[in-house]
Amino acid sequence: MALTLTEEKRIAWKIQGIGPDPAHTLVIFKKAGTGKTVHKVLRPGEPLKLGLLQSADSYEAFAVSANRNLRHEFSRKYGAVGQTWTFTLHFDLHFEVSDAERLALCLVSEDPLQRLEKEVARLLSATARHLSWESMKREGEDFGRRLREAETTDGQGERKTNFQRLQSFAGDLGFELWNVEITRTLTEADVEEDLTKRRNERLKVVARSERDLEAERDQLEHERELLRNRLKLERDIVNAQGQQALQGMERLRMVLDGITKEGLRGLSQAVGGVRSFPAINDALLEIRTIQSSLMGLSSGASSVPALDAAGSPVLQVAEVRRPSDPLERLVTEAFQQMRALDGNPADKRRILAIILHLVAEAALGREGDENYLEGCRENLKQELYPLESALEEEQRDFLRRITDLEELRQELAWEA
Repeated sequence: MALTLTEEKRIAWKIQGIGPDPAHTLVIFKKAGTGKTVHKVLRPGEPLKLGLLQSADSYEAFAVSANRNLRHEFSRKYGAVGQTWTFTLHFDLHFEVSDAERLALCLVSEDPLQRLEKEVARLLSATARHLSWESMKREGEDFGRRLREAETTDGQGERKTNFQRLQSFAGDLGFELWNVEITRTLTEADVEEDLTKRRNERLKVVARSERDLEAERDQLEHERELLRNRLKLERDIVNAQGQQALQGMERLRMVLDGITKEGLRGLSQAVGGVRSFPAINDALLEIRTIQSSLMGLSSGASSVPALDAAGSPVLQVAEVRRPSDPLERLVTEAFQQMRALDGNPADKRRILAIILHLVAEAALGREGDENYLEGCRENLKQELYPLESALEEEQRDFLRRITDLEELRQELAWEA
């Protein structure tokens, strides 16, 4: 004989013999003619005690599960009331056996779990079939709750929720129903239009995102190009300013050299024809004039010839005084030291331009830009690296002084 759903799920079933059973409750029936009556309910592991005149063949036993977390899942397909679309409901029952004796009595003549399954499907599907298509499509987390909590009126006019009715029905079968979880699936043909619409909407969103991304990429590329051009322009301006400053200093040096040469030539001419004391006096006057001119043009000074105790003129060697401004001293020294690179005019101009920027920024003291100073120093070191072999110790010592930023600042401090 085929097993019932209750027996198949091992909730309650007829066993061989009369126990005891360590894991299940036993319901013992006593045979009476063609029928049977409940004799005793035994707890798990409890034996049936028979009298001397009693035979075990007069009894039969049903084992009932003691598991408090029983589950049963099933599905049913339905059509909506007055509509052409269909849907499938999926049910998940959570329950336990609350009355083993009642369940065993039901099992003698019917299938208790099968009856509960049919009632759950009938009651909840009746509510689901009246939902609108929009409600069914959305489903949502409250879908099962809406079906369980929907209220109906029975023949006596009493209103109860679907779940209350199911709990009462399950209790009559010997079950205690804890919960019913309900989900749904829709037929593919019914939702094809909505699926196509959502797919198209997703494609539109993706296409829009790609366009926005492409536009943002183009904008970033444009901004990067603008920044690159601006940096190039600023670099060209700095290089041009450096070239101008270098050319100006070179022209100044040439002018000063020319003035010095002309002054020396004037001195030679002034003393070249001296043969008598009157001629000496005339030469001294001319020398004073030349010295005054040199002092005014080159900010230098020379000693003025004096007479000794006997009144005889004493000619002193002219000395060009070093500039008193530390910045001027360093710039002048830079031009002097970098003459070692006269054979490489392009390198000389580039290095002198960097030195001028480095010295000028260091002269600002605390107001100077530290990052700019560091950049100038690193640029100078890179430019000098391939040329070190062409420099003498004096030039290398000078370059070491100006690349030591702390020493450079101290050297550029104005003397009191």
